[in-house]
Amino acid sequence: MTTLSLSHILKSAEPSEALHEILFNNQGVAERFAWIEQLRQAALMRVQESARLLPLGAAPNAASLFNEESIAVQRQFEILDKGINHSLDVESRTASYRNWSSAEDHDLPENPADLADEREAYKYSLKRLYRRQFEVTLNEIKTGCWPLILADVMQPLDGKRALAISLAPLAVDNHSSAEYLRNMSSDAIGAYLNVFREEKASLVRRLAEIDNPKKPLHLMGANAGVIAAIAAAIGALTNAVDKGYQIYRDIQDREAREKAAREAREAAERERAEKAAREAQDRAERQMRDWSREPREIPGSSDHCDSFERNHERIGRMC
Repeated sequence: MTTLSLSHILKSAEPSEALHEILFNNQGVAERFAWIEQLRQAALMRVQESARLLPLGAAPNAASLFNEESIAVQRQFEILDKGINHSLDVESRTASYRNWSSAEDHDLPENPADLADEREAYKYSLKRLYRRQFEVTLNEIKTGCWPLILADVMQPLDGKRALAISLAPLAVDNHSSAEYLRNMSSDAIGAYLNVFREEKASLVRRLAEIDNPKKPLHLMGANAGVIAAIAAAIGALTNAVDKGYQIYRDIQDREAREKAAREAREAAERERAEKAAREAQDRAERQMRDWSREPREIPGSSDHCDSFERNHERIGRMC
């Protein structure tokens, strides 16, 4: 997609339809976000141009702030996209995400012509993607990391928090059974259980908001389907925490046994080394004692005796 073709799309008679078609024709995660990144870059250029038109010093950081924030937010969308695709792939149901459509376009700006502005087009593309992620997560995903994805889509995607599926990446492959935790250390299992508990608590709060008529829920389609999905996710996370805690205790017991066995081996090795050192020292001391008791010839003493006899004879002849 060239800059010219992007400009042509945004200035077309129906830019929303063109954006929607291009966005969802790029079905692979990598292709879809390559296209979204082009929109982001175009929006960044427009922000930079607008900043240059302002009085000196009025908004010196507008472009850099937009760049940092948009990168962080877009990264969250991409992580969710990968998680949703992977979770649906477990059930061979990726078509439900690929073929998602909405009868009405609630994400259009009040004046659709505003989409000719790259900034509005970029925001629109993310809104449309979020709507698909949200609705498909509510209606389709039931296995894999689905409870964590549901908790993620129901919290702000502001680029400032770590997504649950990022904090528990192995849960993306298999969340429901929790058996994968057996291959982890007790510390790592504890970290995962904390993620499950926190996300469960966030969903419980969401459910309370729905049931509380005094606190309007700002969710798309706060209906029986939403309530059922949240309740199911809470149940799945509860089971995962219960099962995970059992595994956690099993791994702790195993680690304690392994530690005790390791310490016993190390103690036995130290004892063998100390015993060998004591035996070597005893041998050395015995050798010293034996050497000091036995009569031994003074080195070179025979030479001195021979010299004495010769000199003695020589002196005798002289006299």
